[in-house]
Amino acid sequence: MLRHLQSTLQIPTPDLTSLRALYQRRSTLHEHQAWAPQLLDFRPLTERRQRALLRHVRHEALKAFTLNHVVEFAKRWLYERRMLIPTDRRVRALARTAYRDTEQGLLEAVRREIPADVLQTWHDALFAPRQGQTSTLEWLQQAPRRKFKGLKEQLDKIHFLKALHVDAYSLAALRLERQRAYARRMHRRRPARFRALKDPGRTLEMVCFLRITFLQTTDVAVSLADLLIVSLHARTLGEVREAQARVARTFQPMLRDIRRLLTDPTIADAALRPALLALMPAEHDLFPSRAAGVRWQLHEKARHVRPLLKALLTLPLAGDEQAPLVRACAQLRDLYQRQVRALPVPCESSFAPRWTALVDQPDRQRALRAFEAAPSSRCARRSAMARCGLSIAWPFASGRRCSSQRPSGLPIIVASTRNSVSPSTPRTPPPSCSPRWKRGWCPWPKRWTPGSCVSMTADSI
Repeated sequence: MLRHLQSTLQIPTPDLTSLRALYQRRSTLHEHQAWAPQLLDFRPLTERRQRALLRHVRHEALKAFTLNHVVEFAKRWLYERRMLIPTDRRVRALARTAYRDTEQGLLEAVRREIPADVLQTWHDALFAPRQGQTSTLEWLQQAPRRKFKGLKEQLDKIHFLKALHVDAYSLAALRLERQRAYARRMHRRRPARFRALKDPGRTLEMVCFLRITFLQTTDVAVSLADLLIVSLHARTLGEVREAQARVARTFQPMLRDIRRLLTDPTIADAALRPALLALMPAEHDLFPSRAAGVRWQLHEKARHVRPLLKALLTLPLAGDEQAPLVRACAQLRDLYQRQVRALPVPCESSFAPRWTALVDQPDRQRALRAFEAAPSSRCARRSAMARCGLSIAWPFASGRRCSSQRPSGLPIIVASTRNSVSPSTPRTPPPSCSPRWKRGWCPWPKRWTPGSCVSMTADSI
């Protein structure tokens, strides 16, 4: 604009920091400011228009997560209707009034759903001392850790939150996005700063934090279990490949030794058979297929499989009770509770037909190991979990299932009949993934799951 004035008036361009410096007379500035709304057809914000603005701001506050979002909506609403935008303090006061009224209504809805004694119990539990931490709140705010210790910690959090009956209240009055926003605020607060808060924000942040933490911890626990299972299968597959390569290297020397025994006239016929059997590879090194070798090695890894299954089966199991895999998990839970170390006869293994030979073997202790390894192989990949009837309750972070599909009580493992991508379909990580993500570690459920890095599918095992 200054360049336009320079060319029109044939004057040098002034070096100004504000357009107000162009005016030597204050009254001229005020006259021009009064002309500008008239030329642009902007109307003043009257009392009647302010009441209309407040109605729309209240409606927007039901969907907004922050006060700044409400302020920006009010300014945009005024500009689109060609009304003069008042000072920021006045707009912010209107937005704050609407936002406070909305929060007060949400607080009343929460108090109608959750009894006052339950809210007080939750508050006391958050600030109770925790071993290794100053309070339970800081323990719940901790990020998830890897490996089996991290899974046990997530399961401890789930059991703690279920003991408080956090899963019994769905907070239907609060949209999920608003629950997340309140939970994020609480997650960043120290206990001392939270005590200084007042209602309605204090109660809303507390209940949303507990609810969202329960949902997130549920998904993290399933993701960590999936990662541990996939890691176990990957290591087992590597061991089987090494064993097959080792056996292949011994084939030629073994054939030469067999030929030498067969052509040796000094060896009697009765001694020939034991001599040939002594040259043959061990039973656990020679299998008809690589998948059979993986199954054998998995049922030998009871010290890795059993603790993982014990931890997961402490969580509720929902679904069709007649489904073979659901019945197998229920039977395993019963065996663990009774501390039985041998698999009873008969035992159904229709959920994994390829494991029948190992499950039906005479050694019932080894049969129990096979019965434990079979469900883990069926759940080795998340896509395979959906096909065989197991899936996580609610993929919170990925949003692949909406809240209306979430079953009541939020079970950690739920029967699923939805279609999924075949595990044998080759998938690669996104090109923008970091090296750590390509290695398979991610604490939250993603579209590309850690299980996709395994070349052997769960169905083949």
